Amino acid sequence: MIAWLTAYVFTVAFEMPIVAYCMRRAFPDGRALVALTLAASLITHPVLWFATEQTGAMDLHLAVTELLIALVEAALFFGSWRWCGEGTPSATRCIGAAVLANAFSVGLGHLLFSC
Repeated sequence: MIAWLTAYVFTVAFEMPIVAYCMRRAFPDGRALVALTLAASLITHPVLWFATEQTGAMDLHLAVTELLIALVEAALFFGSWRWCGEGTPSATRCIGAAVLANAFSVGLGHLLFSC
């Protein structure tokens, strides 16, 4: 549980600034954006953690799983702007923010914790 919590905290710390920058126009209220990013990670991170713990997978399996997680997070970003956002984020912006944030956090996490 400690390992998962540590990974979750680092994931949020790595992803939050990227998502905040990419989605700042759609969510000018920073509190809503922080809550949304935390919720998206809290929903998806345990799924990824369980999938990789069970299979011991890295490389291609991890990349595919991360991409699927990013798409789920992008859907959450796109779907939630109606309730707590302003403006209209494009699906491309939501997908780009989620993919970029996830790629950065998994890459940096791999570099920091796999050595």
